[in-house]
This record gives sequence, C-alpha cells and structure tokens, in this order.
Amino acid sequence: MAFNSVCRVLSSTSCSSFCHLCYFFQSLGPRFLVGGDWKAKHTTWGARLITPKGRTFLSAIHECHCTHYSTGEPTYWLTDHHRIPDLLDFFVARGVTANSIRVESVFELSSDHSPIIATVGTHLPPHLPRIILTGTHCVLIFLITLTLTYG
Repeated sequence: MAFNSVCRVLSSTSCSSFCHLCYFFQSLGPRFLVGGDWKAKHTTWGARLITPKGRTFLSAIHECHCTHYSTGEPTYWLTDHHRIPDLLDFFVARGVTANSIRVESVFELSSDHSPIIATVGTHLPPHLPRIILTGTHCVLIFLITLTLTYG
C-alpha cells in the first residue's frame, strides 16, 4: 500500500486539472492513502461551501473509484477573525475498507492548519476521551481510563 502526503493547489477547474488528478490517483496503484491540504472545498467532506475546485476534485475522486476521509471539522484557521474556519485537509484512499481508517485532528500544534492523523488497521482501539492535564489528579484519571480501556 502507498502512503503519501500532499500540499496541492489545483491551478484551475479545467479538464487538465481533472485529468491531472485522475493521473495522480492512478499512479498510486490499486491501494493507497494520501492526505494533506488539497485547497479544495466541498460539503461532501465537511467544508462549509462548494468551490469549483472542490467540484473538480470530487469528480476525480468518483471517476477513480476513491473515497475521501476527513474529521468533518475545520482544519484551516485564518488569522482574520472576521473570516470563518474551514476544512481543507483530508485523506483520499482506494482499496482500503472504511472501517479500517480513523481520522483525527491534532490541536496541540500551532499553525494555521490543524494537522490530521489517519490511523489505519484492522483492529482500531476505541477513542480515548480527551483529557487536559492540569494537575496530578488529572494524571491519575488518565491512568485509570487507560487501564480500564486497555486492561
């Protein structure tokens, strides 16, 4: 299986961009997972709105028999507080079953994009509750939760 990361800008919504995306997906082989900042918005993967680039991208995903995976929450945080955050970062996969992929945001890092992590496997562990460690009692709660979850 191929794993890749991208920061891709579709230069236009023309046939050449569509063909370029299809060629890119085909070049990765029958099984792959590729993710990153696609700079394409579509409500199908959780963006607030649909742009022409998003339409082109979704068409290429369908044409190449791929699937998209996202957190469904914003991943791009603008510095202008008058603008609304949106989802630009997501994964595209082919040949991978949906129940073997989990996508999560990582909020601990500082950037205008929230990093996303895809966990791939046949036996995914359950989600652990998010705990903010502010004192020794929180560490104890975390250790109890971890013990109860994983034995």
